[in-house]
Parts: sequence; C-alpha cells; structure tokens
Amino acid sequence: MAKKVLVTLTDEQYENLKKSTALGETDAEKLRNAFLIYDNLKDLLEVIKKLRE
Repeated sequence: MAKKVLVTLTDEQYENLKKSTALGETDAEKLRNAFLIYDNLKDLLEVIKKLRE
C-alpha cells in the first residue's frame, strides 16, 4: 500500500531536486527514486563494512 508523505525542503534542496532530471519527471518521482538509491547504497555500504572486518 502506498503512503503519502509531506516533505519540506530548503530553497537550496529544492533547486538541487529540480536539477536532478535523471531521477524522474515529477518531484514525487525524484524523491522516491533518491530514497531508493539511498536505501540501496546503505545496504551496499554495510556489506563493504562487513567484508573489511
């Protein structure tokens, strides 16, 4: 089930979001895709950390 979220950005953050055309067409798509990228990178960083141990 999809949930709707209200997000407040600073002017600088919003300008960066507008420039991120590779993430999608709408603000919602861009934010969703940015979160998915973050979530995947977080998992990757955990794997790298475990490999270093």
